[in-house]
Amino acid sequence: MLAFSSCLQPFQRPLGRRAELQEQVPWDEVVSASAPSRFSPRAASRGPGALGARSLALEVYLLWASRSAKSRRNARAVWCSRQRSRSGPASAIVMRNQEIESSVGAAQEEDAGEDQDTKQKLLQRLRQEVSGSHQLVARIFLSASSDLRHEMLELIAEETMALPVENFRGLLRALRKADVSPENIVQLYQRVQPWFMEQKPNEEDWAQVVYALARSGRLSEAADMVECMERGKEGFPAPDSRMYVLLVREMARQKGPFAASTLLSRTQAQGLIPDAVYFLLMVVVYSSATPPQLDRAKLYLRKGEELMRRQKFDFRMEVAEPLYLYTALMAGYSRLGRFRDTFSVLGILRQRKIRLSAVTFSILQRCCFSRLDAATDVRQLLRIMEQMGVTPETDNYNHLIDCYGQSGQMTLALQVANRMREAGISWNQITYLKLIKAVVASGQVELALRLLTRMRSDGVRPGAPHYTCAFIGLAREGYYEDASRVFQRLVELGGAKDPFAWNMMMAIECRRGDMDAAMEVLESMKEAGWPPNITSYSIMLEGYTGISDWPSALALRDTVLDLRQSLIRIAKDPVATEAAASAAKLELNLTATWTKVYHLLVDAAVYNAEWTRGVAFIEELTELGLPVNYYKHARLLQDVSSSARHLAAQGDQEFVYPDWNTEPESAKVRHSPCLGMLTIEPM
Repeated sequence: MLAFSSCLQPFQRPLGRRAELQEQVPWDEVVSASAPSRFSPRAASRGPGALGARSLALEVYLLWASRSAKSRRNARAVWCSRQRSRSGPASAIVMRNQEIESSVGAAQEEDAGEDQDTKQKLLQRLRQEVSGSHQLVARIFLSASSDLRHEMLELIAEETMALPVENFRGLLRALRKADVSPENIVQLYQRVQPWFMEQKPNEEDWAQVVYALARSGRLSEAADMVECMERGKEGFPAPDSRMYVLLVREMARQKGPFAASTLLSRTQAQGLIPDAVYFLLMVVVYSSATPPQLDRAKLYLRKGEELMRRQKFDFRMEVAEPLYLYTALMAGYSRLGRFRDTFSVLGILRQRKIRLSAVTFSILQRCCFSRLDAATDVRQLLRIMEQMGVTPETDNYNHLIDCYGQSGQMTLALQVANRMREAGISWNQITYLKLIKAVVASGQVELALRLLTRMRSDGVRPGAPHYTCAFIGLAREGYYEDASRVFQRLVELGGAKDPFAWNMMMAIECRRGDMDAAMEVLESMKEAGWPPNITSYSIMLEGYTGISDWPSALALRDTVLDLRQSLIRIAKDPVATEAAASAAKLELNLTATWTKVYHLLVDAAVYNAEWTRGVAFIEELTELGLPVNYYKHARLLQDVSSSARHLAAQGDQEFVYPDWNTEPESAKVRHSPCLGMLTIEPM
């Protein structure tokens, strides 16, 4: 019996024998159509699949595809022409255009005039919907390429200023719920800001703007607006308690939980009754802190529960009962690995006769991931949910799919997904990601491509994790040309929003030994506005040393040094934003990566017969406080300055370094870290 069985004894019922699949699940059943799902703050990972009919999604996507076919064709030709000549017969999975580009192949024959005509049709469709369905506006915006969104923002701003301000409020809400980037929402607001101020917006209108600014990381601008409301500045309404709630998460992230706790006193200073959502967010903030501060979380839980029981009104953000306070506390226990305490909260909820939700069981399921047979535990909780009358949601099934995928049971993962379809439970982005990971881990990379295609036909927008997982799986199986095409598709869609995908593609090219292709990825990364980080240069150095191209590896040294100096300046610059300074400090603290980079440079200098340069690298390494591999660099250490040798000895206290020239061979073997605790006596 499971270790936590005692916690679930009142809810358990005998489990039936596991039904083992006798054959592969038919793919036609797995990818059958499903009902759309509704987006809610409680399931923020769900995609915008519920914003309209599938036919409109296909229409909008085909318009976008035909418009941008020509621009993509030229880039794709440069990117893939070299890949085709190298892949040879190994590329058995021909990257079908209908699987990767969703019927874009026929559009490649259109000329520039037809592309422009299609673009105008798409913009005209958007113009018609601005005053109508805001959900459709969001869908059209999401379906467009990154280069067209600038024109779309201009068009939306132009049409919005001819409508009442209430329309703009609804549009911002629809864009946010459709998972449009907060940065794009802020750009739209900045285009209409003078008009917006002239309309004398009320607190409902300002709430959408403040929330967009806070979500985009512009905490100072959002806080300034709330302060203007507190001072009664002309054009600003009096603040309500919600305005302070909208600042909690971003203030806690940038300035810490204590700064977020001061918002309560500001709310009371305005003579306002605190919103119950504030206490919920503070429980979340302290439960998700590093490390979690559960005593403070319990304090806000008690205050929030008392307020919720005393006040009976429609709480915002769909919070209507104390259950969510306890759910946030359960998440804190789960992060600490306190398995029994997490389930003890479940007992408290039942004692107080608080109706449980699917989110509560989702946290319990995540606790089971560390168990030996996680899939059995997660499935058992699903049965308990049904017994207690709690309807499972998409996330609950996603956990079971994840467990099957991690244990290599791809067929069972597909079976669970198929059952979700039959029950009318739609797949969201997380569902597709777990399925893609499962099929890639099983070597069925062609199914990963079909899942990417199915996502768009279901109205779920693939993100960077989906494409990244797919092209890494393709490269692992040897389909390098197809991996390059999937990566290029990700770049074209503007989904490579961080250096991770670029670094993975560089690593793939370096593993192949094609450093020219890796350098092309590095340059395209710079052109896309993502400066390479230390991981990027570590990958490139490892690639050059792998093919013994020592001069090219040494040529990267100045670039690495410039990067480090730039990070130090940003970290110490008082004018730099807090986010930029934190990111710089985080990268500077990647000691293992920086050490690896310098060790590779030392190796390149030695093998390139530049002994003096290798000694200089060792001195630079010690000055930066990075550890030296004594048993590898012992001879180099003989030529460095005495201060550098002293720093090297201080940097590694695990071994006492002898004189390598006078120490006998037996002692060298005895002290070797490669042999650990083994001691070899001389013969």
